[in-house]
Amino acid sequence: MAIKQLNNNKGLSVAGLSSVTANNTIYLYGDKKAYSNIWFIATKDISNNKSPTPFHQNNSLIIPDLAYSPGVVFNNSILAFNNVNNSAIVVYSFDLVSNHTWSSISTQPFNASARDYSISLAPTNDQIYLLGGTNATQDFWVYYTESNLWKPLLSPYTNTTRCGHTSSMLSDGRMIIIGGFTCPSSTPNELSLIPLTQLLIFNSNDSVWLTPPQIKGKPPSARTYHSAIVMNNKNDVFICGGQNETPMPFQIYMGSQLANLQDMSGIFDTNTWTWRTPKTSYLNQPYPQSNGILSIVNETKLVFGFGTNYHTVHDRLHIFDTVTETWQDTSITRLQDSILIENSSRLASKMNHTIFWVIMGCIIATIICSYFVAVWNFGFKKLHFKFLRSLKLIKREIWKPRIGEPGWAETSRLVLKLFFLLLFLYLILTLSNQVIHSPVIDQLSYESNPEMSIDVPDIKFCFDDWEGTPYIRCTTDFGTQCSDYITALPTLYPCFLFHPPTSFRLGQISGRLQSNGSFLKFDYYAQGQSGTQVQVDFYNKLHDPTLSVYNLTDVPFDWTDQHEQDLYLNPKGQLSKTSYAFNLGLINSVHFELIKRVSLSQGIWNYVGVSPSIKTRYEIETVETPEYFETMHDPSSGAPQPLGSLHIVPLSCQTKVLREQKAFAFINAMGIFGGLFGLLFSLQSCLFGYRPRSPWGYMHRWSFGNLRSSLMRGLQSNFFPQKPNDSVLNVNGSDPLNNNASYLLPTSPLEKKDKEVRMAQIEDRIHMLERLFQAYYIDDEIFRSLDNALKNDPSSSV
Repeated sequence: MAIKQLNNNKGLSVAGLSSVTANNTIYLYGDKKAYSNIWFIATKDISNNKSPTPFHQNNSLIIPDLAYSPGVVFNNSILAFNNVNNSAIVVYSFDLVSNHTWSSISTQPFNASARDYSISLAPTNDQIYLLGGTNATQDFWVYYTESNLWKPLLSPYTNTTRCGHTSSMLSDGRMIIIGGFTCPSSTPNELSLIPLTQLLIFNSNDSVWLTPPQIKGKPPSARTYHSAIVMNNKNDVFICGGQNETPMPFQIYMGSQLANLQDMSGIFDTNTWTWRTPKTSYLNQPYPQSNGILSIVNETKLVFGFGTNYHTVHDRLHIFDTVTETWQDTSITRLQDSILIENSSRLASKMNHTIFWVIMGCIIATIICSYFVAVWNFGFKKLHFKFLRSLKLIKREIWKPRIGEPGWAETSRLVLKLFFLLLFLYLILTLSNQVIHSPVIDQLSYESNPEMSIDVPDIKFCFDDWEGTPYIRCTTDFGTQCSDYITALPTLYPCFLFHPPTSFRLGQISGRLQSNGSFLKFDYYAQGQSGTQVQVDFYNKLHDPTLSVYNLTDVPFDWTDQHEQDLYLNPKGQLSKTSYAFNLGLINSVHFELIKRVSLSQGIWNYVGVSPSIKTRYEIETVETPEYFETMHDPSSGAPQPLGSLHIVPLSCQTKVLREQKAFAFINAMGIFGGLFGLLFSLQSCLFGYRPRSPWGYMHRWSFGNLRSSLMRGLQSNFFPQKPNDSVLNVNGSDPLNNNASYLLPTSPLEKKDKEVRMAQIEDRIHMLERLFQAYYIDDEIFRSLDNALKNDPSSSV
């Protein structure tokens, strides 16, 4: 069995650990070395994120490994039971007090089960019971600790036995056997699990088997390779972990599905013979695992952990409070490798200068054609006369010196305006050239969702030059089984495609309800002889050419370009930058990041900077970590041995978005124009003073046609009397509005008129100026609001 823990915060990555508890200290053993290692951890250090400490040993005895070897504490020593070469059970003892060494206890040899048996110590500490196991000719034995003798006992079975079960010794001497499967199994394709309602009860005081009463409550799901312990003085049995009936390596662990978290553990009340389910906690309860250690400390706390999930050791310890029957927060965080990938923005190729010169040629050609058309219609002299007249109109429009102002001031103002005009023309040409030849850059952003989860990539496995029949098993670190999403491809050599649904997602370690795991784990096996390498290709789920090449979907596939199509349709059908060849006998890790690339397509709106023409592509970037871990095998487990493993870890739970955009567009140029215009206008005002524009600026000043007529009608209706009696008449009875070109500035001087008429006209003109300022130059909203407030106030005298 390949064993490796990626997130090794407890310092152990050992399979097959067993545990015993003495003096509020948990001792762990079972390492596969020349002599078995021992670690210990005090109960006060479990919630302080401390790693188990190696026990100093003085070993002179070479003993086999004690993986999956259950044991008990007897007289300040650890007694571990191990099958040697599948032939005889040997008892090993480790002194916890004085010499701190392993030693073997001489007993008469006897044939017993090779593995999957259970060990229980009687309350009197003088007898140890061994029950069940594979390949057992006699499946029930008792070991006398004083005389070191084995004795066969009456078995509860005839032609079969139990394997992968647990046996728990109660304080009154009754031994409760729970779970497991019938071995040998009657069905070759699955294990025959024994329901948790079919218990065995052995009375160690009288050495008789008891008939169990009727079981009440809702029992947990049937399981094997779980852990069990008597958790309090009420003789309640607590079980945790385990796996289902599917043979290895496609087994499913208890509580691995989000909808079945309650299957992880159960409590059996031996006083009322009732099953009950403790409270679940997706944050604090253990990850699905088998063969985990289970110890009781401080009389009210259970410690569970160091079990295996497929070929990964879960090295986190979890605490269960037997009083509140809840999983506790141990404040233990898991470390996770992270790789930062920095990708520089790519620049698109510059556009050809031909577009710019084509535009300039069209402008020059339009001017020349317009000139010849005008000469043809008006004649040269008449056109020249109209041209000079237009110049005079322009001069009269722009040459407007103030009264009393010297001519050089207006001339300087015009020169400055001409300089501004030439500068703007130069900027227009320069910025236009920059807009046309502006490079394309990638704007980096990230897309995420409230669940902080991400899609799983499609992965293709190809086994070239393999002589055996390969197959793949898939799971996540949460224990979720995903082998059903692996499909064999119709290729000449064995190839498989991992294509999960969109509902299958990876997320954060703490997001157990929002995702199916934080990383993927693949193990490849083979029946018979195998090859040397595995070819692995990665694809973004939204752009997987494999589905189109092998007709696995009816959705039309859009190739990115002809190069991609030719690349994928070649005999190998792989993309170099996301393709790897992994050697067997190793555990490889690949980090991936999903990319959404929004590219610019050809279109004039791309130069404007608003609503560009785009096309979206979906890519994936992968990075192989340089560390490799050799696989460790455990032939005693009886499970198929993997030829290699692959771990797929997301770099983040966000999708990287690379959005192409022009580095300089027309909108950017408009911003520069506006800023420069404001700067130059402020400079002109500082040098020559501010001259107010017309009421509507250039629109009012240079309007023509119907627009100017509507503006003039508005001025006439608001500032000129429509009837002769609306204004003061001349003393001679003539209407000044009809005789004067301007009502505000009449041609007749005021000095020549009668005094009353002159005063009336001055008053009328002042009133007209007030209306003009009110309409165009003064914001009188505050005054009108104040006037309305005074009118609505009944106490006001105004």
